[in-house]
Amino acid sequence: MNSVDYLPGGVDIEESKKIAECLSQIELAAFEISGCTWETITRSEEEIGFKPAPIPEARKGIKTKEQEAYFWQYAKEIRKVVNKPMILVGGIRSIGKIEEILEEGSIDFCAMCRPLVREPDLPNRWLRGEGSETAACISCNQCIPENGSLCCVLNGG
Repeated sequence: MNSVDYLPGGVDIEESKKIAECLSQIELAAFEISGCTWETITRSEEEIGFKPAPIPEARKGIKTKEQEAYFWQYAKEIRKVVNKPMILVGGIRSIGKIEEILEEGSIDFCAMCRPLVREPDLPNRWLRGEGSETAACISCNQCIPENGSLCCVLNGG
């Protein structure tokens, strides 16, 4: 579910909360909270608070734990008005951030895409306690379709 467009006159968190309340009346299994729209790339970094990219819902250059989970604040607001499981997506790169999110209690599940394109076995690696607690994904947004599926250009294409 889109939480915010970052556009004047676009969807904002208050409107998203109203939409979520309406949607919660039907038999949804959960809400997955995301945000942005393709028009977001027409805005400046100063206007939206992050550098616009061709895939606006997938921010580039996530290097710190503080930059992860960039839709979390909106998911917490939507959680206040719905009683359905909440899934958070958006820049989640480290097991530490996942633990922080889940321990805080407003989110039930964390979703990842790009880190799993780079490291399909990442959850198992974390469960085994191997390697870094942070995914190898560098948030370059260069995931490319190859033979009908995504691949990471840093994994040799």
